[in-house]
Amino acid sequence: MKLVRPLNGALERSARDLKYAVRTLRCEPTFVVAVVLTFALAIGTNAAMFGLVARLMLAAPPGIRDADRLSRARFSFLSDDGDSFVASTTSYPTFRLLRAQHDAFAAVAASKPDTMTVGRSPSVSQIAILGASGDYFATLGARPALGRFFADGDDALPDGNSVLVLGYDYWQRAFAGERSALGREIVVNDQRFTIIGVAARGFNGDELAQLDAFMPLTASMRKNDGDWASNPYMNVVSIVVRLRDGVTPAAARQMVSAALRDERSVAGRLRSGGVELVSIIPGRESRQSPQARIALWLAAVSI
Repeated sequence: MKLVRPLNGALERSARDLKYAVRTLRCEPTFVVAVVLTFALAIGTNAAMFGLVARLMLAAPPGIRDADRLSRARFSFLSDDGDSFVASTTSYPTFRLLRAQHDAFAAVAASKPDTMTVGRSPSVSQIAILGASGDYFATLGARPALGRFFADGDDALPDGNSVLVLGYDYWQRAFAGERSALGREIVVNDQRFTIIGVAARGFNGDELAQLDAFMPLTASMRKNDGDWASNPYMNVVSIVVRLRDGVTPAAARQMVSAALRDERSVAGRLRSGGVELVSIIPGRESRQSPQARIALWLAAVSI
């Protein structure tokens, strides 16, 4: 009984304090609105910051299978004056050389982002397109939401097939998400392409930026210099690789370096051993970089 009375008293005081606070807030509606908006802004900022950090540093691009086995290739080149520089692109002959390294890679794919026109004058607009090798989707382990992806047969040199895979959001915007989009022809860069598939929602390949469509790499390069596929000095494609089971990035790099030393005529200005494999999951390599530490610190401070 002695414990119950103080407890009841404390509850009564708390109830009175709550009633007083409610009455006070009713008299200051502007203050209440300001407090609510401040909390909402803080929560929204925290959510946005966490989402940005997760997207850029921690999460793999959506729609990709077994992302921990995927890496992007980075290349170290020698300039004409003897200095070295690092690039995310290389030549098509080097891509074919990497694709032949079956002991290191289960699959190798090439891609090149671009901006192209769709439609005919005066109703012309621009869309973001990724030109990709025929094995691109299989390398990433992606599945279409509708129809099919293009394959090696669609990407044969010199010009490839005039087929197109729509990004999910573009399919919704341009065709209202209708299945009848399959088989339709649209004009891209003044050429007719047949829609054969739609990518899964959120899928942008290994790119961070949103893509509107995908087409065979050879088709996307029709208006480029004719020797792009044979010139070892023309850096035009980015490379993504899927490591073979049991092969580490370090071991794969050694195999590739050996192959490049044996094929200097194919590799062009590429330095001997000048290939790095960077995980497609950004945080794997970048979490300890100065940029990563700053981003993580800002996210922590904002919470």
